[in-house]
Amino acid sequence: MKNIAIVGLGVMGKNHYRTLKNIEGAKIVGLCDVHNSNDYKEPYFTDFETMLTQTKPDAVIIVTPTFLHKDTALICAKHDIH
Repeated sequence: MKNIAIVGLGVMGKNHYRTLKNIEGAKIVGLCDVHNSNDYKEPYFTDFETMLTQTKPDAVIIVTPTFLHKDTALICAKHDIH
């Protein structure tokens, strides 16, 4: 089982969420977006690094605006997360 987190829950992030829910062997351990939401049963965060330290995912799906991808990926690398 792979523990996966998603950062960015706009239109594409929600698509990734729905798809990941149907993948056998994948478990969504955390969701993060700048806008708070109670629409999900998984742990939800508005602070990305807090999510990483509390959920300890194996990998993160980055679905933020493109200009934020590099910084988000560098934070993942700092935490040794794919």
